[in-house]
Amino acid sequence: MSSVMPKTAIRGRFLDIQNTVSQATHILDQVRYIQDGLLITEQGKIIWFGDWETGQSQLTDDIKVDHYPEQLIVPGFIDTHIHFPQTEMVGAYGEQLLEWLNTYTFATEIQFADKNYADKIAQFFVHELMKNGTTTALVFCTVHPQSVDALFLKLLSNIKCA
Repeated sequence: MSSVMPKTAIRGRFLDIQNTVSQATHILDQVRYIQDGLLITEQGKIIWFGDWETGQSQLTDDIKVDHYPEQLIVPGFIDTHIHFPQTEMVGAYGEQLLEWLNTYTFATEIQFADKNYADKIAQFFVHELMKNGTTTALVFCTVHPQSVDALFLKLLSNIKCA
């Protein structure tokens, strides 16, 4: 017996980019801001999106509407290049690349040979991604299997399955 996810609705202020562009100068034409909007989903997919006034006709009595009038709702962010092992050294003094790698990066990354350390940093790293709205990322680990295992186990523990 499969469980059917109910329709859900979110009301609030929305900001997104409607279409991809080939030139940065064209992005302003694609910015969409809806002061009072409605997003309706079914089985994890968006089935309706627009302004609240128009969207009310899409609602039925069985759809619960969560209202966030003070928040700005945006799509999940994508980070195409992030180094999980460098979490604790973000903002470290910038030097020439090789000197910086030897002074900060390699000294930090060697600590990921310790499973407990890798687990602790993975927990913080994933929490920071989620807290800041990053839902998709290309993440680099260290050569230590513990760093990869810690990251994947933490990510898997954050996935909500229907």
